[in-house]
Amino acid sequence: MSSPVFCGMVDGHAVAFARVVMRGEGQGVHEARFAAGVRDTGGALKADGVTRRFRFPRPAAPSTPGLYTQPGAAFSPEWRYAFTGDTVTRDGNVVLTVPPGSARQLRPDGNGPVTPSTVFGLAGVHVRLAPGAIATADFRLPVEPLPATDPAVATIQAASFDGPSAERDRGVAGARGRGDDDRRSRDEGPQRLHGEPRQRARRARQEPRGRVGAGRQQGCATRRSGCATPR
Repeated sequence: MSSPVFCGMVDGHAVAFARVVMRGEGQGVHEARFAAGVRDTGGALKADGVTRRFRFPRPAAPSTPGLYTQPGAAFSPEWRYAFTGDTVTRDGNVVLTVPPGSARQLRPDGNGPVTPSTVFGLAGVHVRLAPGAIATADFRLPVEPLPATDPAVATIQAASFDGPSAERDRGVAGARGRGDDDRRSRDEGPQRLHGEPRQRARRARQEPRGRVGAGRQQGCATRRSGCATPR
């Protein structure tokens, strides 16, 4: 079983895509099961007693443009989750789309106090696979939850996993190409006017910027996990 995960733009909204691929291996028919839900975080508290591992503090607005920023909402035990069609909603806003026909449990642990690690909206897939057979299950997580009544929800549910994947690959390659071309064009001038030492120094300052640009394109990818962490 494998689970490619990446982020793409759908109808103006950033969406994290996760495709679970189950393959029949060996001899005979085998059963495959997979389930995913949402929770605020699965990370333990850090030493400061506020932030958690594997989770960026949010929401965070930069005091100066370019500093740390993170969309989202602070955890609340009062949030109300529900299955609305093939989506999981939190206070009426879609945080996850699930495969049609999947088995569902709104809260697998039953009841009790709600904590940041409490899982909601667990959707499971159960298939029987013959040798060599392949089954897939797609989950989509809007980076910023949107109202269940928003027309974009239907577009996100229908979005092809392969479409954003190809767009993402082209975007990363394009960012790298533009970064290289930009560095070359700016390096050529100083090389003619000021000589090689100045040109080398200028390249040393610019190259990290190019790598950061490509990293931002790739940085949309989310951790591979059975529990997504909506904003």
